[in-house]
Amino acid sequence: MTQLTEPPAQPAVSLVVQSAVALLATKLALKTIGFPRTLRLIDRRVPAVRPFDAARQRALSHAFAAAVPIAAAFLPGRMRCLEQSLALQYLLRRQGVESTFVLGVTPFRFEAHAWVECAGEPLNESGELIRKLLPMRINAEEH
Repeated sequence: MTQLTEPPAQPAVSLVVQSAVALLATKLALKTIGFPRTLRLIDRRVPAVRPFDAARQRALSHAFAAAVPIAAAFLPGRMRCLEQSLALQYLLRRQGVESTFVLGVTPFRFEAHAWVECAGEPLNESGELIRKLLPMRINAEEH
């Protein structure tokens, strides 16, 4: 079996299906139990992160980061950055990829945005947008 070193151009159908299920579950959890409990649930339900080499971790993170917005486009309703980022965090942690869920805010005219980082690199957002935000890396144990 060959290891991926570069992210695929198009994610596999199985990744899109997994992403769709994670998005629907995330949206339901946010509506029924709220943000703090959803974040704790993701942290509790996902096994401890397994060590991967950097190339495999990067390939998996980019593959899922590409699959989540594709799945979101096919689902009913609107999946915003919060739902997409929480679903991506769940999918990555389930695969053993160490990632960080981040909320960013602007201090004056209030705006908020969510994204996921892997090895300090934003996965589901451009660096240009998040440079305008004050990031808050969220740890589920604190909520």
